[in-house]
Amino acid sequence: MDRINHKELHVGDTVYYLSSTSRYAIKKSRIVAKKEIPFSHHSRPLGGCKLTLADGTVTEYDDVFESKEKALEYIVADLKCSLACHRTGLQTLLREIAEDERLLAMFEKKLP
Repeated sequence: MDRINHKELHVGDTVYYLSSTSRYAIKKSRIVAKKEIPFSHHSRPLGGCKLTLADGTVTEYDDVFESKEKALEYIVADLKCSLACHRTGLQTLLREIAEDERLLAMFEKKLP
């Protein structure tokens, strides 16, 4: 469960992670402790692993990257997804605006 690209994480390994205070700030730290999180029917159906980093950050292994490049790849993919969602939302709003404008014009014509 605690692997990145088939390489097991160990205390002392350097990892990269995204800052909790800035959406796309990449931080670098070293693992100082590992704690296996047991399987739970309700909150953790697959179990997990918490990492404590040298800078005091506690994070899950899924939230760390083996290199700065991998973190950048994640950010790029996240931004592409975000943009696609925003574009879809914008297109939906534009269709709704056009429909409301059409209905408004139709009802305004019926006013005396």
